[in-house]
Amino acid sequence: MTAVFDKLLEQTLRFEYQSAGLAPLKRPHSTGWRVLPGLMLSQAHQGSEIMYLPSGEKICARAGELIVLPAGARHKVDVASPRELRRWAHVNYFILGRLDLFSLMTIPPVISKKTGEAVGDLIRDWLESTRRDSEGSVLLNARRNGFGFRVLGLLAGVCPLKVGAEKRIHQAQQLRAVIEYTHQHYHEPLRRDDLARMAGLSSAQFHCLFKEITGFTPIDFVRHARIRHAQELLITTGEPVKIIAAQCGYEDEYVFSKSFKRCCGFSPRQYRFSLRELRTEHQPASPGLPPLT
Repeated sequence: MTAVFDKLLEQTLRFEYQSAGLAPLKRPHSTGWRVLPGLMLSQAHQGSEIMYLPSGEKICARAGELIVLPAGARHKVDVASPRELRRWAHVNYFILGRLDLFSLMTIPPVISKKTGEAVGDLIRDWLESTRRDSEGSVLLNARRNGFGFRVLGLLAGVCPLKVGAEKRIHQAQQLRAVIEYTHQHYHEPLRRDDLARMAGLSSAQFHCLFKEITGFTPIDFVRHARIRHAQELLITTGEPVKIIAAQCGYEDEYVFSKSFKRCCGFSPRQYRFSLRELRTEHQPASPGLPPLT
């Protein structure tokens, strides 16, 4: 199965950049409760920070250490020391078009200072490179991808594959065409029976296999893809909510807002306001499809 997994990585692994920054902060400072459409990397380069999860768990990171949180996880991050210099990035890694690579990996609550500093330095270097006005788009994109895959190389050393992950990937080969099709058409009406026929399976067989591989029913998979894409558009653009709803496959803005709030805990407008600080010059050149968690 390792050979199958390696081949899929070689053929379909892609990096998607969302945003990054260096933030000098003072206590009290809090992000507030939020849900992000990307993998969160937060390194307390100086000082310390605490991340809170809805379960009541507190994750403390001292100077140099790195917190990594998968996309879609509700959380808030507070400054724990009088002052903090935070180096952070929001990124995504996908295989087969839209399967979140880190949904297959075990992420430690806190990553050591050695790896944390190395990731933080890559974030710093990437941000410095974006300030060079003379760089053309080809070079900038090459630097962006170089940044993303160097970060992944560091994270892969401390985030092992989950038990059973390679089996899931092997099974995903059966649904590769379907997964890639939904990646291209998630904003259109998609029916489970049509996707099952594409996979050459009965609806019941397709439903069970799809959920085993992705962790979602086919309908929930599409719904979460739409919401994650809406999150990214709300952060990175100033488009009206009605337009974003239509771009994400919702004809009715009210239905979209209701579905978004059920998933994220905020209305689309509240979500946009709460994450307004992320609308910086470090946004991606064009929005891509967010991960599914």
